[in-house]
Amino acid sequence: FSQLVCLLGDFQSVPPTPAAQSSLVATLAWLTERYGLGSHDGASTTFVSRGSDKFRAGTTITTPIVSPHRDVTFTLCPGDAAIELLPQWRRGVYDIVSEGWRRDGLQRADRRALRPPTG
Repeated sequence: FSQLVCLLGDFQSVPPTPAAQSSLVATLAWLTERYGLGSHDGASTTFVSRGSDKFRAGTTITTPIVSPHRDVTFTLCPGDAAIELLPQWRRGVYDIVSEGWRRDGLQRADRRALRPPTG
C-alpha cells in the first residue's frame, strides 16, 4: 500500500543537508521506477485508509505520489523547512525517472491511480 522513506532529524526550521536531500530523491526515484509510479507534476494515488489519527479506516484518500507524513496523520513531520522543498524533490524524482523515457519507442508514463499488484 505504501513505501515510507524517512529523514532523521528536526526539519521544522532547518532543511535536511544537501547529501540527505540527494539520497532522498535518489531513493524515491528508484522506488518510482521499481513500482511503475507516475512522477510527472500532479501524479497522485487514491487509496482506502487502514485507519490513522487523521483518517478513519475505510476513508478514501487521494494524495500526491510523493507526499509527506503530515498528509495522512496529525504530525509536523517532515517539518516546515522540508515541506518547502517538496516541489524541488518531486521535480528531482521526475528528472531521474524521465531519463529512461528519452529512448526511442518509450513514452512518458501517465498514471493517475495505483492498484495493488496482481498475481
